[in-house]
Amino acid sequence: TQDSRVIVLAIATRPDCINQGIIDLLKEVKYNRGIDIWIELGLQTIHDRTAKLINRCYRTEVFFEAISQLRQNDIDVIVHLMMGLPGETEVDMLQTVKKMAEIDIRGIKFHCVNVMKNTDLEKLFLSGKYIPLNLEKYIDILSESIMWLPPHIVVHRLISDCNPNYLVAPLWASDK
Repeated sequence: TQDSRVIVLAIATRPDCINQGIIDLLKEVKYNRGIDIWIELGLQTIHDRTAKLINRCYRTEVFFEAISQLRQNDIDVIVHLMMGLPGETEVDMLQTVKKMAEIDIRGIKFHCVNVMKNTDLEKLFLSGKYIPLNLEKYIDILSESIMWLPPHIVVHRLISDCNPNYLVAPLWASDK
């Protein structure tokens, strides 16, 4: 039986996990059970060179195919973006945001890159080959990003959470 307290089911996944069988299941939940569906897709960046560097494991075209499939089936999409990825400039980050403003999504979640203990990114950071965004620069990029978004795209998050016991940098990210 349906629990009337449940009105939205938000599922965070990768775009390469979307297929017709999954979409059919989502449509069954949406239409037969009356529960709205939000699919959160982790994109991070539209730049495949960065995606390869961070080991995202799928090409950007897979993301756009998933968006198309989901929206053709009236399933709302929220996109996760990361600001300050290794090798990305402010121009790169804004290109990603501008592209999101052009496609049929309903929401966006911004994340700052967190350098976590015992990761490849920590090694880059400790060697001086990666410098995370400082708070002022992150705010500047977010402010510019939000100005590019059309009014129908809801900003669901401005900064990511992480376990402070594992955070190496930026330390400002642990204090919202």
